[in-house]
Amino acid sequence: MNHFKLLAVICAMTLFASCNFEEINTNQFEMSDGEGAMDGFEVGGLITAMQRTVIPVGTQADDTDVINEYQIAYHLSADNWSGFFGENNSNGWNAGSNNTTYYLLDNWIKATYTQSYTNALDPWKKLKIASEKNGTPEVFALAQILKISAWHKTLESFGPMPYSHAADATMNIPFDSEKEVYTAMFEELTAAIEELTEKAENGVNVMGAYDAVYAGDATKWVKYGNSLMLRLAMRVRFADAELAKKFATQAVNHSIGVMTAKDDAAQMSQGAGMTFRNNIEWLAGNYNEARMGSSIFSYLMIVSGNFESESSSFLPVEHTGKNRRRIEIGKTEPFDISVLRNESCRSAVTYHSII
Repeated sequence: MNHFKLLAVICAMTLFASCNFEEINTNQFEMSDGEGAMDGFEVGGLITAMQRTVIPVGTQADDTDVINEYQIAYHLSADNWSGFFGENNSNGWNAGSNNTTYYLLDNWIKATYTQSYTNALDPWKKLKIASEKNGTPEVFALAQILKISAWHKTLESFGPMPYSHAADATMNIPFDSEKEVYTAMFEELTAAIEELTEKAENGVNVMGAYDAVYAGDATKWVKYGNSLMLRLAMRVRFADAELAKKFATQAVNHSIGVMTAKDDAAQMSQGAGMTFRNNIEWLAGNYNEARMGSSIFSYLMIVSGNFESESSSFLPVEHTGKNRRRIEIGKTEPFDISVLRNESCRSAVTYHSII
C-alpha cells in the first residue's frame, strides 16, 4: 500500500513540475527570443558577434582573454610567419619549441581552427535562419561576407573543410575540396555584393546600430566585399588563372569598386556601442613581446618614400620638403623605428589578416 502512496506522490510532483517547466527552465538573466526581437538585438547582436570572430577583439570588460586568444590563434603563427611581427619572448613559450620557431603545438593549431571556423559557425547559422524568417536578404548578405572573411583563413591554413553543407543538421558534414570552397566563395560573394549594391544605391543602412566596422554603410561593405573577392582571386591565380582573372576583373570593374582610400579600411575601434582594445598595442606595450617585423618595416619604408630602389638595392632617402636627396648607406642618421612601430600599434584593430 505504501508503494502506491509513494507512486501517487511522485506523479503529483511530476505534474506540478510540468506545469512550471517553461518558467523553471528559463534563464532569468538572459534575454528571451521575443525580447530580443523587439529591438532587433536578436539579429543585430549576431552581426556584432560575427564581426568579432573575423579578428578576435575584445573590450575592457573581456580583460585580456580575447587578446590571449588572438595571440595564440594568429599572432604567434601567421603574424610572425608573414614577417609582420617578431617576438621578444620566443623562448618563453614551451622552452622555445613553438609555432614561432616552426615547432607546431597542437593546442595552438586547434586555437586557429576554433577562432577562424568554429566560432563563426553558430552565429552565421542563426543569421541565415533569421534572415529567411524575416525576409531580410541584406542581413544574410552581410553575414556571408563576414563568414567568408573568417573561413577563408581556415581554408588557407588547413585546406579542405566543411563548407557547402555547414548549415546541415547532421553530425557527419562532408569536407569540400579547396577548389570547391573557392568556387563557392566567389559565387556567394557575387550574390552578397549584388544584394548590398542595391541597398547602397538606394541609401539603405544595414544594421547600423550593430555594425562595429562600417556603421551600416552598404557602400563600404560593397567595396570591402569586392576587395575580398580580389584578394581571393589573387590567391588562386597559379592554380586556376582563368578563375582568378574572371573574379579579379569582376571586382575591379564593379560599379562601386574596391577599397581605394584610407576611409575604406575595415577596422574595429569604436562602434556598436563598444570601444575595443587593440590586440597588437597590448601585446607590444603591456606584454612587451610583439615588435614590428623587418619585412613589413622595409615595405612600409619603401611605400612611404624613405627608400628608393636602384639596381636591385634599396637606398635610404632623406626628405627635405618636396625635394629628396639620396644618402649614402652608412652615412645616414639613425631612423627611430619606435615612431613607426608605435604609430602602427596605436591604429585601430583592422582586418589586416583578411585582405
